[in-house]
Amino acid sequence: WVVQLAGVACAVAFADSRNAHFTSVHTWVGIAVVGLTTLQPFGAIMRPHAAAPGEEKTSARSTWELAHKIAGYVIVVMGLVTIGLGIAQLFALGYDPVTINTAISIAVIAAAPPIIYYYLAAVGEGNWLTQKLLSPWGEVHADAAPGSSSATAGAKPKEAVPTSGSV
Repeated sequence: WVVQLAGVACAVAFADSRNAHFTSVHTWVGIAVVGLTTLQPFGAIMRPHAAAPGEEKTSARSTWELAHKIAGYVIVVMGLVTIGLGIAQLFALGYDPVTINTAISIAVIAAAPPIIYYYLAAVGEGNWLTQKLLSPWGEVHADAAPGSSSATAGAKPKEAVPTSGSV
């Protein structure tokens, strides 16, 4: 968060030197990303209490978890879009190759962790869609048809059957 705010301070100082505040899509999307990212920790203050061991989550807690996760995913994607828009803006404004290549290098370093995480989460055993995103609403099993009793909250998971590719 501190690094983010330092980046915003640098961006404002740079824009001041060129009288170029709020003149591009990159700027507006970037402001939205910073604002939404700053709000995420405040959401933690308002989150409903976790259920005690052995108790079921409240619907308020499940709703909050889902909204928080979706907001986080959207913010990461918006951040990656902002990076791309910034690099495109460098090209459009005719910056020198060293500046552009430096920006691309920093972008690759910044973008790699979330891209790798999303990739591994999507292809891993018990992928993120069922385990992380939908889990607040109850257990969902890959072999369950929509609306079947094993796709409802509180259903007991079946024993995992090892496959030839599992670790």
